[in-house]
Amino acid sequence: MKKILYIICVIFYFHTTYGANLNDKVDQLSPENAEKFIKTPIAKSLYPFPEGLIKNLGFGISRTIYSTQETNIQHLIDNSMTPPDTYWGTSKFISFKYNEKIRLGLSFFNADKNSNSNYNETTGRLQRHYSKLSQILFYGSYVIYKEKNMKITTQAGLGIANTFHSIHHINSEENAENTPEIYQEFEGNSYIYQLGISASYMLNPVWEFGLNVNYTNGKVESHDSLTQKNIANSHYDLSGTQFNIFTGRTIF
Repeated sequence: MKKILYIICVIFYFHTTYGANLNDKVDQLSPENAEKFIKTPIAKSLYPFPEGLIKNLGFGISRTIYSTQETNIQHLIDNSMTPPDTYWGTSKFISFKYNEKIRLGLSFFNADKNSNSNYNETTGRLQRHYSKLSQILFYGSYVIYKEKNMKITTQAGLGIANTFHSIHHINSEENAENTPEIYQEFEGNSYIYQLGISASYMLNPVWEFGLNVNYTNGKVESHDSLTQKNIANSHYDLSGTQFNIFTGRTIF
């Protein structure tokens, strides 16, 4: 609580000391000096955390569309799994500026999707599908172009993906009342890698907004169910394209 009050005091100090001229002073500085001008008092107020760590720390969030190739999945359908071809989710980022060109970071992506219920004529049941995808990625980014408030960066990353599918077989009127309903779960993991590029605009010296597109490659070799490990013919190709609209405190 004391740290929060101290930060408020620092902000109040800058406001009362520089008044309406604060924005003019920042505008007259180069982007690098303006960034230092804003970050230094905040970093000092968070002592005993290292000043260098706080000044170079970035964090942010994005809305992500992940489109998989959805090829050769008949074997999954035969195992009652029907994964979606598009995931809408949220990615969270935390990064550290290694130098003026390079940042290192972690990203966390989560998405889930409920599919429409399908009627299975063979069993006489409704099938309700649910899918979830999670990814944890360690990435590095490199600035290839920068001019004033605009910059373009490339990224590469390695990580782990987890897929989860559940199928609820619901009795219909054609089923006998004493026929038990069935609930199935399938889960699998895979190593993944990503290659991407971002274009961003600095809204101010420390906050950016931008677009990112990357290619993700990975393959779940097999899924596990509640009763069976390494189910035969249950591999799932996660290769596809991700589109991100992001904002944050210097993410890439």
